Amino acid sequence: MAADADAVAWASENGIVNGVSEAEFAPDDAITREQMAAMIYRYSEYKGASPTEAEAMQLDYADLADISDYAAEAVMYCNLTGIMIGDENNNFAPLSNATRAEAAAVFERVHGTVK
Repeated sequence: MAADADAVAWASENGIVNGVSEAEFAPDDAITREQMAAMIYRYSEYKGASPTEAEAMQLDYADLADISDYAAEAVMYCNLTGIMIGDENNNFAPLSNATRAEAAAVFERVHGTVK
């Protein structure tokens, strides 16, 4: 668990992860797709790989209204780079938990995209 705590501390110190509130991190909670997108976006910013304003795009997911304000830019970035995409029904499913398979695919794409 010490390694997990070190990783959380590093990610928090570098602005990549936030807690679920000012007082709680909730390390054992499941992660939603929009939370994962936000972490990926913050990591890309940390690495200097986030898009410029010229690369901005309008999201057209059927469930766009379900994407939290804090995650909208992150979802746009993940969509633009192909790191995370919607499903066959054009839903991003921002509040759904990410599956292990989705997480593995996302991390592979992050590895290929964010240098």
